[in-house]
Amino acid sequence: MIKKILSIVIFSFALISCGGSNEVIPLTINVGSEGRTLDPQLATDSTTTVVNTFLQEGLTRLDVNSKKIVPGLAKSWDLSKDGLVWTFYLRDNIKWSNGDEITANDFKYAWLRALNPDTASEYAYMLFPIKNAKEYNAKKVKEDEIGIKVINDKTLEVTLNSVTPYFTSLTSFLTYLPVNEKFIKKVGSEFSLEADKILYSGPYKMVDWVHNAEMKLEKNENYYDKDIISDHKVVLKFIADSTAALNIFKNDELDVVALSSEQYEKFKDDKRLHLVEDATIWYLGFNHMNSSVLKNRKIRKAILQAIDKEKLVEIATNGISKDIYNITPTGVGIEGFKTNDFALEVGETFSRFNKEEAKKLLKEGMRELNIDKMPTLSLIVNDGGVNKKFGEIIQEDLRKNLSIDINVELVTFKERLARTNAGDFDIVLRGWNADYKDPLTFLDLFVTNGGNNSGKYSNKEYDESIRIAQTEKDPKKRFEALKKAEKIAGEDVIVAILHQPKKLYLVNPRVSNYAFYGIGVKFDFTRAKVKE
Repeated sequence: MIKKILSIVIFSFALISCGGSNEVIPLTINVGSEGRTLDPQLATDSTTTVVNTFLQEGLTRLDVNSKKIVPGLAKSWDLSKDGLVWTFYLRDNIKWSNGDEITANDFKYAWLRALNPDTASEYAYMLFPIKNAKEYNAKKVKEDEIGIKVINDKTLEVTLNSVTPYFTSLTSFLTYLPVNEKFIKKVGSEFSLEADKILYSGPYKMVDWVHNAEMKLEKNENYYDKDIISDHKVVLKFIADSTAALNIFKNDELDVVALSSEQYEKFKDDKRLHLVEDATIWYLGFNHMNSSVLKNRKIRKAILQAIDKEKLVEIATNGISKDIYNITPTGVGIEGFKTNDFALEVGETFSRFNKEEAKKLLKEGMRELNIDKMPTLSLIVNDGGVNKKFGEIIQEDLRKNLSIDINVELVTFKERLARTNAGDFDIVLRGWNADYKDPLTFLDLFVTNGGNNSGKYSNKEYDESIRIAQTEKDPKKRFEALKKAEKIAGEDVIVAILHQPKKLYLVNPRVSNYAFYGIGVKFDFTRAKVKE
């Protein structure tokens, strides 16, 4: 009897020690600063894109193993002979997290919502390949003239303006995600602001959200592919400071963490390290409309040529990033050419460091503006990663080489987004990652009145080149239009291109079956396996 009691006590102690035999340790990932909204049609930041890979799914998605576009909520699709009409067939067993059926109308409603000018979606232009989408966004046509047609609950027909080979890549993107009209009308302006104000179509649903701290997720039992989703919970942490995040990783409280370039040296031989070539540009955005001096092309070019980019990336990123001289970074394809790399085909379009030429250009620009002293300019930099170091180096280069005083304003990620969107800046340090594998993902950022054209640059010749690139069927003519836009960007110094980064991640070896991407979403752990 004593032995039996002792055995029970020991067994009970073992259960307490390990947290209970049924406890599954969550997969914990740091995703950086919390974005400003989870609303698919309003979100623009990379953190929200990552979060939504867990919570939502579109017609198509990126496959973890092949890194190719595969069926998502659509089981298949057809393309007409002329390449203009895509017909998507939805799966039979797809439901929202509340049990309601996901239908073709959920996609149509979401896309029209993004295009409605009253929504003010910065990513509305992502839908412009669709017939009359741009015209509807400009209030020139009616809703029923847009090339989006619901054939029945399980069939969606989409007519495009021109042949768009990468359209199934677009349909995996954030802005193309479905939303439920009935649910949005029910929760109104509170949509997407809290865990219970969202419906989920993806592999996970949110069960708790402490803003700017963490989200707790668990498997969505209504997800069509739930059987291959592990039972472990997922915790997404919002930690902007890379040092703090790394310390938490070292304490085994994080499974996935991004490294800064400063931290790379200590981990360059670590088997847990993943080095990812990133189709991203970092640049200085100029306020072309509200700055009295930055509207002058020669002054913008002087600023660009006064920054020693080779030194900048060597000091700020330990040489991991590379200095670049195009709007479009390497790694972005262009069909029909030997290298399948647009930047290599076009060649450099932005000027290199030349402080003597920069001084000359500044004097000429000031003369054109009839001023004899440059005002102090503000440079907005958000407080994550090595951004502060970038700001300080740029500040010193412009002081030393041009005698321009720069006031570096260190702000939160959310504030940087808000001020950039409001046009409340002189210069802003920002990055842009390829949403899909085509040069337009970068070049159409700067069309007149574009949703992400926060600097308000405007050039009719540039706009026309982009229009041709969006509609031209002949690959060579399309390439020439894209090349012309790239050349104008460099000549006009729309922005000051700085560098193309590599992403650095540490992953706990207990985690498997995941992927990192250079284009689109940063990574995908939705189908990860976790050893306990």
